[in-house]
Amino acid sequence: MIVLTVYGRLNPGLRAIVIALSERHRANSRKEPGCLAFDFFHSPDDPNHFVFVEEWESKAALDAHSAAPSFAEFMAAVTPCLASPLDVRVFDAARLDG
Repeated sequence: MIVLTVYGRLNPGLRAIVIALSERHRANSRKEPGCLAFDFFHSPDDPNHFVFVEEWESKAALDAHSAAPSFAEFMAAVTPCLASPLDVRVFDAARLDG
């Protein structure tokens, strides 16, 4: 299983726009083959800080997601809202609880 965490910081005042974009992106991503989980969260202490947490069946599934037109559309829309580059972390993981 591939686990992806993406940390980001928004320009002030754009939280509502990014939430709407992220909700649509999450819904699209969850329909993709190999998507096991896909969520995003905003910090309760800093409304301009967010994180995506994704689980993919394989690296191939993640690569297909990254190549999907909906991903490109999301990135084109969200990038102008970012205060700094995204911090993307990709892990090859195995569940330990079963």
